[in-house]
Amino acid sequence: MVRENKKGKIVLVFSTLDMSLIEYSSYSPAKHALRVGLADSLHSELMLYVIDTHIFFPPTMYTPGFEEGDRTKPTITRAIESADEGLTADQAAVGLLAGTSSHDHNHNFNATFWLG
Repeated sequence: MVRENKKGKIVLVFSTLDMSLIEYSSYSPAKHALRVGLADSLHSELMLYVIDTHIFFPPTMYTPGFEEGDRTKPTITRAIESADEGLTADQAAVGLLAGTSSHDHNHNFNATFWLG
């Protein structure tokens, strides 16, 4: 892209859980580091080359992995997550594509709106 002087997009998909939450102390710090360390750095560096970067933070994704993990979740964690409507993979893909057509860098998605 840079050599050909073409615009480009890079989309990084992370997790809404880049913040602290009960039972996620081994998971959340790595997600936070990717956002703050990698994604924000790429965003700053690639602006020079007219390459947009987008970070997509999908909420609960109803996948076989989610269902497996849900079996062993503590009651409090399940209660906290109950406020999240969740998405299917197809719904998340639609949201991701809509977000990358915007000029926002960060995309937090739920079933009703984007937060930039």
